[in-house]
Amino acid sequence: MKNQKKLNKYFSEVWEPSPIDEWEYSGIQIIDKIKPHETVIDVGCGYNLFKDKIKNLLGIDSANDEADIKISLEHFLPDDKYDVALCLGSINFGDVNRITNQIAKVISILNDTSRIYWRCNPGHHDHDNQECLQINFFPWNEEWMEHFADMFNYKINFMTYENHKTLDKQRLYSEWIKE
Repeated sequence: MKNQKKLNKYFSEVWEPSPIDEWEYSGIQIIDKIKPHETVIDVGCGYNLFKDKIKNLLGIDSANDEADIKISLEHFLPDDKYDVALCLGSINFGDVNRITNQIAKVISILNDTSRIYWRCNPGHHDHDNQECLQINFFPWNEEWMEHFADMFNYKINFMTYENHKTLDKQRLYSEWIKE
């Protein structure tokens, strides 16, 4: 749990979000992909930037007071299941076992037919501060994304690398669907 404490400290005291309109695929455009009746869980929502933009959204985050519920993904026990998960920069930390367990947890809180939208850091320590160098980023790439989608019986509907519009950052964006 030492690593989680380090992450919580980093994301509550150091990290700052970029505006959601500065990502080509995983930003404000996601709003148009959510149907009005769908329930959405924003995993690692940070400052909860989608809260007033998506009707049935619940944001959870282990470090940020702006979350609807301040809790780790592992400890989150919802009453209902969700139609859509946003995992936009949240499942990026640790080894393959931790990533596998976190994805399994996300899927366990989703309906049998569901979608997941991903923004994954491919191991870049590009947060523009020294503390970032202490974080163990998982080396996301297309092969890992395909591996995990197959493992959990999801189809990748779309996948690409996306660049931040104003900062020198690149992330792997992916859309998973289970019908």
